[in-house]
Amino acid sequence: MSTTPTISVRGVGRASATPDRAIISFHISAINQSYAESIEHLNERVAGLRERLEKAGIKGTDLKTASFSIQPEHEYRGKADDKRTVFVGWRSRHNMRLDLPVD
Repeated sequence: MSTTPTISVRGVGRASATPDRAIISFHISAINQSYAESIEHLNERVAGLRERLEKAGIKGTDLKTASFSIQPEHEYRGKADDKRTVFVGWRSRHNMRLDLPVD
């Protein structure tokens, strides 16, 4: 009979803490027939968000980019037996996050 030493641990633990940071995500998108105008429209919307943050007492520069993309967007149009892909426009997306201390 072999006796291998073993250690067994049993128990329950709990931990709690008050959050010290709040992370808020913003997802803004724009679509336009022109690549440049899609980006311009998106940038206008982002600038508006930054202005609103400034009015709320948050530095607009605290808003950081999480991701940015621009892609062509298409949809199917036509009759059921004759569907065609049609270019809708350029979809630009800007995902941002705001990391704030919780006071």
